[in-house]
Amino acid sequence: MYLALIYHCLMVLIQQETDTKHSLLKLNRWLKALLWQSGKKLIQRIKFQRKPKIT
Repeated sequence: MYLALIYHCLMVLIQQETDTKHSLLKLNRWLKALLWQSGKKLIQRIKFQRKPKIT
């Protein structure tokens, strides 16, 4: 029970610190997908919903 509460609080903190309007579910999915990547990639993904197109 405490672990779930801590996890939820950390996700809310990530949402507030990155100043994003994405849902906690979406942030959770991105965290799971980018778990073994660098934290920088996770922050980039949160701040930009779409990857920039290279032309």
